[in-house]
Amino acid sequence: MTMNESTGYQRLHTEDNEFSPLASSLGPTQASSTHQRLPPHVVDNQSNAARVASLSAPLSLCRSRAPNVAWEGAVTFADEKLESLIQAIHDLDLEPHMQVDILFSTSGPPTYTPIITAIPFFLGNASAAEAAFAPILNMGPTSNGASELPFTEWGGFSASFCEQGKRKPVYGVSLTRQGLDPEIWRTVYDDFKSFVATYPEAANSSILAEYYPIQKQVAIGSATSSYPFRDIPIQVAMIPVYADSSLDVAANAYGSHARDLLRSTDGLARNST
Repeated sequence: MTMNESTGYQRLHTEDNEFSPLASSLGPTQASSTHQRLPPHVVDNQSNAARVASLSAPLSLCRSRAPNVAWEGAVTFADEKLESLIQAIHDLDLEPHMQVDILFSTSGPPTYTPIITAIPFFLGNASAAEAAFAPILNMGPTSNGASELPFTEWGGFSASFCEQGKRKPVYGVSLTRQGLDPEIWRTVYDDFKSFVATYPEAANSSILAEYYPIQKQVAIGSATSSYPFRDIPIQVAMIPVYADSSLDVAANAYGSHARDLLRSTDGLARNST
């Protein structure tokens, strides 16, 4: 299974109640229906196939923490704190009930200012979550929207990713923990800022990275998995968004270059997306 220019992401639950990502290639997500817990949320290539980032958790874990409450939200940072943020996320030891996303996006109209956002998820209460993610929260974010949310509100930030229309030549890459290299991510972010500044019509573009705990997957081994690369923890998508086909060349060059940068430190012997 490969992830090329159009990629769908879907979170699945496993027998051991740990999170596991699935990155599928151009067609519909290739996941067994017996492992799907949520309604299908991977849309077709014409409707933004790669910008789905619903945060979810196994139902069995939710039931053990009635009333199905998790702590989640957007935590934003100033540009100069990017390297520290990437290093802090790299140093986190994610437990099975934790997950974190990294999002590069813009503020929207009228300024479309680039924004760095961490989106932590913790299946449990706020006090335990804040202790678990203290290395990130103690960095002095510019805003912190994380709070306890009922199951029905998890992943609410991802709704805009499913908007239909426009052109979205998505480039994806999978990384080991080694791929959270602060210098490389600084270059990727600077290139993102340059792209949206040069092409204002692409100001709704973004980069999304999803980082999962994989302790059980590693213990089991990928050779016994029904789909490949289950033991790789980080899935990244570069998502240019624009309407005019004249931007295709620039958008593909940007996405390809960002993918190459991240692959340069991914810690993998071969393409594993």
